[in-house]
Amino acid sequence: MRIVLAQSEALMRTLGIILLTIVVLIGGAVAWWKINYPTYVYRYRMTVEVEVNGKVHSGSSVIEVSISNQPQFGSAPPYVPHVRGEAIFVDLGEGRNVIALLAAGRVAANVNYPDQIVPALFDVPFENWATLGGMRGTKEMPISKLPTFVTFANLNDLKTVRFVNLGEFQQIFGSAAHVPRVWIEMTDEPVTRGIQQKLPWLPHPRYLSGNFACAPSEPHCLHGGHFSRDY
Repeated sequence: MRIVLAQSEALMRTLGIILLTIVVLIGGAVAWWKINYPTYVYRYRMTVEVEVNGKVHSGSSVIEVSISNQPQFGSAPPYVPHVRGEAIFVDLGEGRNVIALLAAGRVAANVNYPDQIVPALFDVPFENWATLGGMRGTKEMPISKLPTFVTFANLNDLKTVRFVNLGEFQQIFGSAAHVPRVWIEMTDEPVTRGIQQKLPWLPHPRYLSGNFACAPSEPHCLHGGHFSRDY
C-alpha cells in the first residue's frame, strides 16, 4: 500500500512539474511576443461641421485604433489594425442629414482610412507609432484627406443612401451649403456609441443590399462596417 501511495505521490509531483513547466513556457512565450510585437492603442475625436443657410451643424465621434505588430511573412504587413467606433452623424435639420463614413475615397473604397488618417495627418512614421497613445493636439483636415460622405432620404431605410461628393453639397442641400470642415483631436475619452439611435438597422454585418458580396451591378458597395466597427 505504501509503495502504491509513494508511486502516486511521485506521479503527482512529476505531473505538477510538467504543468508548471508548461505554464512557465507559455508565460515566457507570451511575454516574449508582447515585448517583440507590442500593441499600440490610441483614440481620436473626429468632428464634422457643415454650414447650411448660414447655420453650422456639427457632429463628432471618438474612434479607437489598436495596432498589433506581427512577424512579416512574404508580403504580409508588419502590423494588424483594429478599429472601434462609429461614423459621424450630422443632423442638418428639416429631415436632412450627412454622415462621414469610416472610409475615404469617392465610393468609400479606402476602408483602412480610420487607422491611417492620424499617422498621415500628424506626420508620424511607422517606427514612432508607439507615441500615438500619448499624443495630444488638434489638426484640421485638408480637402484631400476628407472622409467619404453619404446621406439618407429615409434613415429607417438603408437602401435610400446616396454618396455626397464634395462638388454636390450645394446641389443636394441647397446653394447656401458649404463643403464640411473636419478636424481631429487626440483624446483618451471613451469610444462613442449611439449611432444605432439614428440608423436603427445597425448593426448590419454585410452589404446594405443584404448580400455577403457586392455585385458589380449594385449602385454602391457600402457595408455595415462603413458605419460602425468593433473589430
